[in-house]
Amino acid sequence: MSAPEPPPDPREIYRAYVADWDRYIAPADRQAAEYAKLSVEYGKLALQSAFILNGGAIIAVASLVQNLHDIDVSSLVQSAIWFIAGLTSTAIATALAYYNFAVIGEVIILQAHCRDYDLKANYGYGPPKDQNDDAKATAAKVARRRPIITGTMVLAIVFGILAYAFLSGGALSIIAKTNFSRSQVSTTIPSLAPKQEAPKPHP
Repeated sequence: MSAPEPPPDPREIYRAYVADWDRYIAPADRQAAEYAKLSVEYGKLALQSAFILNGGAIIAVASLVQNLHDIDVSSLVQSAIWFIAGLTSTAIATALAYYNFAVIGEVIILQAHCRDYDLKANYGYGPPKDQNDDAKATAAKVARRRPIITGTMVLAIVFGILAYAFLSGGALSIIAKTNFSRSQVSTTIPSLAPKQEAPKPHP
């Protein structure tokens, strides 16, 4: 009768798992990280553009008030309120995005601690995860922060969309309420056509 085979070494099993993880899961994980980086860059570009467009629109409204005559100033002030609301929405979206990334960074650190507890348990340097109070507390912190990440992300997107909605509302308000006469346009916008000299009389 042959002797029973010894049980597999947990360390060998874990090494095989890590090798398979690197082969099948790590490439998708790296690709997801690249797409997340791209989404962050496009989000930053959208917020910066909203700041520039709404701020420039406010400056343009002030220029219209100074340069155009016979114009309803109150209507332009109402339009400026739209752009100020757009700037405010952009600032709120930026603050929410900052807090979102701060919480994500904290969660990444906590998840690294959870993996450290798992490794210590697998190598016999610590108690099992279900018996480790520190591991349970860390996992609970991660679970509490996940709704915060989702909520701040959704709110940042909503306020970013509102910033462009306010920008569009202000532009449409100016178009609807400002009545440019031909004389105002001619005095405000210089003609690009070359000036023609009057014909000289023949002697």
